[in-house]
Amino acid sequence: MKKYSKIYFVFLFVGLFLIGCVQSVENPYNNNNNNISNKPVINILNPVSGDSIYMGYTSIIYKATDFNGGPGLKLYNLFVDGVLVQSFSQNPDGSNPYLYFSTDTLEKKLGINPASWPAEISYAMTVVNKDDAFGETVLIDSIYVNRKPVAPNNLVLTRISDKSFNLFWDDKASNEIKYEVWRQDGSNNTFLFIKNLPINSISTNDVVNSDYINYGYKIRAVNGFGNSVFSNIAYSSGVPGGDAPSNLKGEALGASTIQLTWNDNSETEDGFVIERTNPATGNYERLVVLPKNTKEYFDSDLYPLTTYRYRIASFKSSSISAFSNVVTISTYDKDIAAPENLIATYKPIEKSVYITWTDNTNKEDGTIIERKETINGEFKIVGTTTADVNYFSDANVVKNQLYYYRARFNIIDGFKTTYSNVDTVYVYDAPPFAPSNLQITKFTDTTYSLWWVDNSDDEDGFELWKKNGITGNYYLYKDLLPNKTGFNDKVTNGITYYYKVRAYRNPTNSEFSNEVNTESVGSKYPVPTNLTYTIVNSNQVKLNWTNNGTNELQIIVERKLQSGIEFNEIKRLPPGTTTYTDSDGLTNNFTVFYRLKTKYPQGESEYSTELTVYIP
Repeated sequence: MKKYSKIYFVFLFVGLFLIGCVQSVENPYNNNNNNISNKPVINILNPVSGDSIYMGYTSIIYKATDFNGGPGLKLYNLFVDGVLVQSFSQNPDGSNPYLYFSTDTLEKKLGINPASWPAEISYAMTVVNKDDAFGETVLIDSIYVNRKPVAPNNLVLTRISDKSFNLFWDDKASNEIKYEVWRQDGSNNTFLFIKNLPINSISTNDVVNSDYINYGYKIRAVNGFGNSVFSNIAYSSGVPGGDAPSNLKGEALGASTIQLTWNDNSETEDGFVIERTNPATGNYERLVVLPKNTKEYFDSDLYPLTTYRYRIASFKSSSISAFSNVVTISTYDKDIAAPENLIATYKPIEKSVYITWTDNTNKEDGTIIERKETINGEFKIVGTTTADVNYFSDANVVKNQLYYYRARFNIIDGFKTTYSNVDTVYVYDAPPFAPSNLQITKFTDTTYSLWWVDNSDDEDGFELWKKNGITGNYYLYKDLLPNKTGFNDKVTNGITYYYKVRAYRNPTNSEFSNEVNTESVGSKYPVPTNLTYTIVNSNQVKLNWTNNGTNELQIIVERKLQSGIEFNEIKRLPPGTTTYTDSDGLTNNFTVFYRLKTKYPQGESEYSTELTVYIP
């Protein structure tokens, strides 16, 4: 292995320069290194020269530390036969990470044929701190490669009939030449070899003589260097394990993705296994193992215009259910970009969730929005849009609930895209909207009327707060019923009183309204407020206002034309009226002025604020 030493040091220093632009240092284990105290140190305990690594994963036992007062370790690099094959980051908590050899990684990085592994390798490690200073081990050669195959795992058994079973497992080996199946006929008997299976096998069936015996099975991989250890043991007792999933459905989402959904009929499964046919052979192969309670899977990186068949089963630790129905799905000839950057935001004023997304295609004829309410729940359609609309408002929400949203396009060619990202939004219990336009009217020296605008439709009531004098403190004065918009208060003459009001819905309160006091009192009678206008056309102006009276007789509308000197009454309206359209003598390029007052049984209010209207 001496021939690897020179190669190693060339690759090592090049690799260090590329990954960290670090300063070159001498070997920290070289007694001639005078700067060892300023460099991190790594010491390999196992494997060392003469030890072996195994197919699969082999742990590297080591000690590593930064120099006293150093910034801390950051990175570890594994060089094998002079090639950087893997890097490991320091754990987030500052502890040293787990280091290992992976023969799969070595095969890819070194171009090793799984059937012709070298008998031995050499390796070295470097450790880098947060200042990019590094230390390195000596070259460790004569590391032997135990070329026995990696053992299969996850062996599970399915009962086909009373006297026949299916076995399937995960093929973890890359250099086996066959698999051996061993069977135990009864728990008190020994395991006996029953058959060989070809390379890359993951399943086989077995027919037995009795439906009363508990049969046990185990599998191992074999090659010219020996046997792997056995897999776990799967027993026939207790099979089948849980209700099979049903109603398997599939949908092609373009050229490269198929969406699968199914009904989960078991409450005790450990997970699901999906099998898919190989388009070249038509044989079922293990596609994926999914966790329990899963109800959806997206199979991606598929070929366009290709037909696939799927089936699914649930499993326990040593048994598997029957398979579901089979679905046959063909992919389309192209993919269309899905919605991107989906964002869901709760808007308490509208009491709805507002969803937006980015539309990167002109091929869609609408968007489908889906929602679920729990992490393991099922997405269901909550709405659709037409083409080129990239927003949706979901008002069918409840307070104190977390929602998950996603979207996809309907494509004009007859299929749907894949989904956007999933975004979550919490619908919180927002406080009610604050009352506004609090006003006060003096009836007598000791009696005042308060009234306000109720802007909320879900309050439990209103709180009227009061303070006595400018230096006093506000206190809760009255708890009023919901939808209340006024209150009459009796006070002591000679004291200035201050008021403000807010809505509440337990456990939240709105902001307070504006403040009023008995010195800023308005008219004895409530005045119309918030007078606004809308120009209907060049001959019509529509007026709108807030009616603050409760026992008025009429609303009086007065007008002054641009050529006039005084306001003239133009209309008397019934009590409670809040709008009027003026169409008498108006024309374009014309200015007109309006004001209102309210007539009560005992008198009239003051005028509202004057409104100036220009008709273009």
